[in-house]
Amino acid sequence: MEIKDRLKMLQDEQKMSQKEFAKLLGIAEGSLSGIYLGRTNPTNNHTMAVHRAFPNININWLLFGEGDMYKESSPQETDEMPSLFAQPAEARLGVQALKDGPKPAMPPQDPAKPFPVPPAEVLRRNVKEIRVFYDDGTYEAFVPSK
Repeated sequence: MEIKDRLKMLQDEQKMSQKEFAKLLGIAEGSLSGIYLGRTNPTNNHTMAVHRAFPNININWLLFGEGDMYKESSPQETDEMPSLFAQPAEARLGVQALKDGPKPAMPPQDPAKPFPVPPAEVLRRNVKEIRVFYDDGTYEAFVPSK
């Protein structure tokens, strides 16, 4: 299932016509029609329009088909990662960090002394998927072959 299918599913769930849905999202009906017909891909602007119109929609579900359509609880109540759009930058970074500005660079390391490497347990992780977001609002997902 693609994003366009999930958009259509949301529209049907809300019992809205295509015209009403496009108006609520603040996009042209022709733009929405192009997405549904597969002529164009939804952009980040479309995703943000859905998020503004339906703040209870799970953005991970909309973008990637992960999880449920609707958010059930806040990220603090679950072990899952917060949504990309869950908090403004001030809340994520802390207002003081924004006021203080960038931190000074670390002093140069003496090349004769290697960096201390603390003993650590070996983590085995595999790449599951790589997503590349482009400045035109589209993205591509790359999955390694097995």
